[in-house]
Amino acid sequence: MTQSPDLDPMRCGLVGNISGRVLEFGFGPGTNFRCWKNAAITEWVGVDPNTHFADTVATQKLERNLTFPSSVVWLKGENVDVEPGSFDVVVATHTLCSVTDVGQVLRQISRALKPGGTFYFMEHVAAPKGSTLRYVQQLLSPFFSVIGNGCQFRELWKDISASNFESGLETFDIVLDHVEAPIKLPPLVPHIVGTAKKHLNIQSECESG
Repeated sequence: MTQSPDLDPMRCGLVGNISGRVLEFGFGPGTNFRCWKNAAITEWVGVDPNTHFADTVATQKLERNLTFPSSVVWLKGENVDVEPGSFDVVVATHTLCSVTDVGQVLRQISRALKPGGTFYFMEHVAAPKGSTLRYVQQLLSPFFSVIGNGCQFRELWKDISASNFESGLETFDIVLDHVEAPIKLPPLVPHIVGTAKKHLNIQSECESG
């Protein structure tokens, strides 16, 4: 569903021109590899707990002739040991809907990024409160959780907020847009898309001790 080619213009418009050392949380079958033919990526590190994707992601990289060095950590995003201030870019697309602890993953993202680094996100979210679509999402939530590896309809824009000190993103400049995704399944149409850029004057954890 969220891997549909119909989403590629929105997806690639967001992450198609990233560069440097990249950390991707929840890479799944390597869907974002569709966007990186011309990206100046120097290294890609993927984090995902689902080893089922091992062959698929390797095939995607090979078929698209992506030559940048890559490695995978088969852990939940909450549990990975991220070296502080070690990545230029962090990517999470259709990932935060299914993690156990959104705040902890966002703190990991904050920790991983260098000062001046950018977090790119694209997530389906809960529809407005009181809307018919929100009611439909609530009815379908148990079903989607089963088929989507724990995926839920969340108000993720509240988590990704500079005013949310629990998320660790208070030292970021955040650009977040609510959009309607070009996808045929109405409950998945509400999306947020955006970036969070870490302030340049923030010392990395490794520097501050």
